[in-house]
This record gives sequence, structure tokens and C-alpha cells, in this order.
Amino acid sequence: MRSDDPDLPALDVSGVAYRYGAGFQFGPVSLRLQRDEMTALLGPNGSGKSTLFRLVAGALAPERGTICLAGTPVTALSPRRRARQLAVVPQAISIPPGYTVREVVAFGRTAYAPMLAGLTATDRRTIDRALTLTDTDRLADRQFGTLSGGERQRGLLAMALAQEPQLLLLDEPTAHLDIHYQVDMLDLLHRLHAAGEITVLVTLHDLNLAALYFPRLVLMAGGQIVAEGDAEAVLRPAVLDPVFAGRVRVLRHPTHNVPMVVPEPGARSRDQRFTA
Repeated sequence: MRSDDPDLPALDVSGVAYRYGAGFQFGPVSLRLQRDEMTALLGPNGSGKSTLFRLVAGALAPERGTICLAGTPVTALSPRRRARQLAVVPQAISIPPGYTVREVVAFGRTAYAPMLAGLTATDRRTIDRALTLTDTDRLADRQFGTLSGGERQRGLLAMALAQEPQLLLLDEPTAHLDIHYQVDMLDLLHRLHAAGEITVLVTLHDLNLAALYFPRLVLMAGGQIVAEGDAEAVLRPAVLDPVFAGRVRVLRHPTHNVPMVVPEPGARSRDQRFTA
């Protein structure tokens, strides 16, 4: 079937397992994202969310199971074809000094033609659109290395959008940002998702930001998916207590009325920590 078939899921992870030597065992995990979904992947350190992210991104190869993008196994896609379907926004990336924001965003077009071949008119239009969508057009001629943390994240997002992907992966896009830039980044991501046909999968540590911005949450612990659904289904004591050893409480947001998770200072472990 064609990869642009609207009935095919954007991402289909089926029975995927991975092992780090003789240590941490991940999976088997199955996860399906339909087109246009906006999903947050949650969990404490060591839960497996980063492993799942890296497996989907192609940085790790599963020991068993399959990962398909729009019906096609990732292993059957050339790097260029995969880059046209999947774009990754990392927490940080090393950009050599001297590159402007526009030049960094143009890296996203290597999925369509080598940079040495020069940019086409279509490439330039796509780059301009990515800059405009992320409000980085005003920064286009700035050196990338001079940007603030929030501006850099916007620039990396613009580079990913220049790939014109069907699936967008973001690894902790609010990490190392202050509250203003955290809200700014997620507001932007929400607007981009609402305006276009793109599936979004984000890893987050912040359960409260996930509750406010993401219709679907996937909670991991011990290399397994332990809960998934909306905030009401996932952010409740019966689900969270085994994962966080009873050290959190669930309240309500004062204006949006979604579950909010707060730490319980001095709380002793109830010996309910999740084990695979």
C-alpha cells in the first residue's frame, strides 16, 4: 500500500524489544499513532521512553518486533526516504560556528537533494514557510550560536519542518528552558499541529505540561507501557503511585480543570515502585 494512504497509522510499533547488554530490558512494546495525533511519552528516568524514542528515530535497531512509518517498515526505507516521513528535534545539536539560522533550517532540505546541488525555488519557499511558522524569520540572518535556548529550539523545529515530515519527534523540547519559553514552545507546537496534517510524538518529564497540551499520554516504567489515554485516565493515583513510589499527589488545575501532579515532600516510599 502507498505510504500516503490516510487509513494507515503514522507510526506502528509492534512487539518491539531491545536489551542493553545484560542490563536494562526494554519491551516488548506496542504503540500505534494515528495520523494527526499529538502524543506525549512520559515516565521517570530509566523508564524506557528515551529508548523508545531512539528506536522510532532509527538510532537503535530493535532486537525483535517491527516499526512501521505509514505502513512501511523503517528498515525498508533509505535514509532519505525516512527523512521525508520522519523528522527529529533533539534537545540540542552541535552546529558549527558561522552558520545563520536560515542556513541551519536549510539543512532540512537535504532529505530532497544534496546541499551541494544548490537550493531550488521549492526549497526556498519551504524554508521561508518553516521560518515563518516558527516565528524565526526575524532571526533568519542571525548566527545560530548567538541565539537563546528558546530561540535555538525554534530554529531546530524550523529545520525539522523544512523536511515536510508526516511524523515529528521532539525529545524534551522544554528541557533547560524557563517557564516562559516552555509555554511558548508548547503553544507554538500546538498551533502548528492544529494548522497542518502532522503527527507529533514528544518525550516529556513534566507531567503537568503534558496534561495541559497533549490529548493523549503514554506512561512508561520499567521498559513497558503501563498506561495510555487522556490526562484523566493516566494522571490518577492508582496509576502514578506504583511508578513514582507514592511520592506524588494529584490536584486540579485552577483554570483548565485537568489533573495536576505535585510532589509530596518528605513522603516515604511505599515500596510500590514499578518493576518489569
